[in-house]
Amino acid sequence: MSDVNEFKKYMLDLNIDDNITQYILDVLYGENDFNSIIVKFEILTHEGISVNAIQDEIVENPFFITCEPKEMEKNINILKKYVDSNEIANVIEMNPEYLTIQKDYFEQNIKMLKIILSEENFEFLLKGNGEIFTFNSDYLEKRLEFFIKNGLKDKLETLIVERIDLFEADEDEIDFEEI
Repeated sequence: MSDVNEFKKYMLDLNIDDNITQYILDVLYGENDFNSIIVKFEILTHEGISVNAIQDEIVENPFFITCEPKEMEKNINILKKYVDSNEIANVIEMNPEYLTIQKDYFEQNIKMLKIILSEENFEFLLKGNGEIFTFNSDYLEKRLEFFIKNGLKDKLETLIVERIDLFEADEDEIDFEEI
């Protein structure tokens, strides 16, 4: 599909808000990569994600428009290894940023965090507030090493679950006495 009008009709048939359609067209300005958007819609609706949730994803995460469908599908398949199939749509709606994690960061972070976290906390974070899974893996590894070198090995799980803000703070801003 290379025609703007065909794309608009497709979006209208899905009951996509006109503002969202225009937003997509603005982001894709000059690229005419409408098939990629359609493939992503098809992948997500196949997983049980509602059109409204997809619209929310587009507004909240502009990378959705430009990410490759293969990358998105790869991340969904990684998620399926750890989440029951009947929960996939809900987990993606709660953590839409999982769809656009680039490279192999998602899988690498899952492997690192599976070692550190209890099964209960791993599932809690993966299904709920999974921001830590979206980090650059090299950064996450260095940040974990930083906490271990500063005597917080026994508190890593608590820090990950309760103090994600410390993973984003500059090292010199962290008050170790407060932890």
